[in-house]
Amino acid sequence: MLKNYIKTSIRAFIKNPVSSFINTIGLAAAIGCCMVVYAYLSTEFGMEKQHLNSDRVFMVTSEVNRDGDAELYGRSPAAIGLKLQEDFPQITHMTRIEDRSIIVKRDENVFREWTRMVDPDFLKMLDFELIKGTYSCLKDRNAVIITEKMATKYFGDEDPIGQTISARFSSGIKAQLTVGGILKIDDMKTTLGFPFLTNFELLEIVDEEYKAADWSKNIDGTFVMVDEASQINTITEQIKDYPAIINSAQAYWNVLELTFEPLATLYHRSNDIRWDVSGESDKEGHIILSIIALLMLVLACLNYLNIAISSAVKRLKEIGIRKVIGANRSRLIMQFMIENVMLTAIAMVMGTIIGATLFLPGLNNLFDTNMTISIMSLEFYGFVAGLLLVTAIASGAYPALYISKFQVVSILKGKLLFGRRNILSKVFMTLQFIIACITVVCGIFFTLNTEYTEKRTTGYDKENTMMIRMPDIETLRAFENRLDQLPQVESLSAGNHHLGWGLASSVVDLPDRKLETRRMDVDERYIATMVLTLKEGRDFKQDFETDKTAVIINETFAQNLEWEDPIRKTFRFDSVQYTVIGVLEDFNYFSFWSESRRRRREQGAGHQSHRWTAE
Repeated sequence: MLKNYIKTSIRAFIKNPVSSFINTIGLAAAIGCCMVVYAYLSTEFGMEKQHLNSDRVFMVTSEVNRDGDAELYGRSPAAIGLKLQEDFPQITHMTRIEDRSIIVKRDENVFREWTRMVDPDFLKMLDFELIKGTYSCLKDRNAVIITEKMATKYFGDEDPIGQTISARFSSGIKAQLTVGGILKIDDMKTTLGFPFLTNFELLEIVDEEYKAADWSKNIDGTFVMVDEASQINTITEQIKDYPAIINSAQAYWNVLELTFEPLATLYHRSNDIRWDVSGESDKEGHIILSIIALLMLVLACLNYLNIAISSAVKRLKEIGIRKVIGANRSRLIMQFMIENVMLTAIAMVMGTIIGATLFLPGLNNLFDTNMTISIMSLEFYGFVAGLLLVTAIASGAYPALYISKFQVVSILKGKLLFGRRNILSKVFMTLQFIIACITVVCGIFFTLNTEYTEKRTTGYDKENTMMIRMPDIETLRAFENRLDQLPQVESLSAGNHHLGWGLASSVVDLPDRKLETRRMDVDERYIATMVLTLKEGRDFKQDFETDKTAVIINETFAQNLEWEDPIRKTFRFDSVQYTVIGVLEDFNYFSFWSESRRRRREQGAGHQSHRWTAE
């Protein structure tokens, strides 16, 4: 019987090639969109799940009082990891994390990179696949573990194990690092990736200010691992005295409470944690892409419904004859459902191919991601089976029920008034047009929004400026001298930070409160070079000795200070008193993603040498 149904379905496709083609292409396009969303959500929700101990590994976080608001921070005191490991035997492994910029030289190849400094326990807590070498090499502070990508970049077809690379840190200190291992992490669903991995003790050599037992200095992160996940609750209750130790060493930090964030949820909570080592989760993207895929699928199903119902008139005689020779309604429903499942299966194959070869690469290029569809996972086949079942039922159930109810006498006598009183068909057609209009309007909206964002002013000249990173001050000065000789260069500036590239965080000490702010270290030519608008006061001057303790703030920061006239007002930062000499018109640091993020970012700062602008 099933074989007969399949033959009949194939004949129906051949007899109605146009409608079959339209239905298949429509469903395939929608399924292709669903495949892209599946790849995206699979990547997002699979973050850190490849680490077997993700539920037993925790990052130390601090709840800090910031001008009356409690905010969660991922940075932690340098000494806290050793203290926790000493006080609590439940902690089996601990690693500190600090990321530093380096200049890497191998033969004639020189690149700016960054390295992640960690304790050897790092590779016992996280599951990064070792291709060659040993994990234990990380115990040597002159060793380095590199990724497969870096191995190809610097050594080509050579075996990197045992070979050395020269690394120069931002402090000017050089180190000869021996490659002891190669890791494969590029295909992992993790935001804790790195190009180079070095021993944390190296930090004491390259940074003279760092001390392992120092509570006054913060590092990028501290992770601990316990025997059982439930033990972290006991530890949390027993570290109530830790905030007092931190606050006595860092008066500006004002820690209210220490907490622990599981690695399994760190990425998805990263938007609520400031300065954490994990990348930010795009929660809005989850919703938007899911809605787009759902609308496309609903639109394709409605299109199938309407075409199937309208083309049923061509199959009335077939239905009548089948009923005459003994086919009951249930068999007709089975026949139409099998036809629909076969068509949906064909669309599923086409949609998967379209999604994997067209839509997904386009999305990866657009957002600089590396998402893939793994056809070898059980999760993928579960998604395909579920999508096939839902799509087949959603698009085929009603036409099968509707067409199979026709009476044989009415069909053979030609008395069937087909489609005149089918209210549901009209509803489906209306919904199809509504969703199509919504999709078109949304497409226009996104296009216009993109154009608006491109044309919207950022408060500075981003079209005619270029940033070049320099390894040290000597190279910078030599490069400046060469650029000054070029007539095409109208203005030149130097700084430790740059708009859209990097900022520093500082705490301004006011008489009645402490205010966290972003800072940019720039020289006296930066405002003119970036064409920032100075609303009040004056710019920095190179020959003014007092400008070493001068600051230029933006409008938002001036409003937060609540001073009627901020010019010549003073405040303290890092035990130094600074004087406000100017107020800049607000400008945008990064993107126009949201008003809340933009306003938060506008409360930052900047300076070169001892000159800086605060926002």
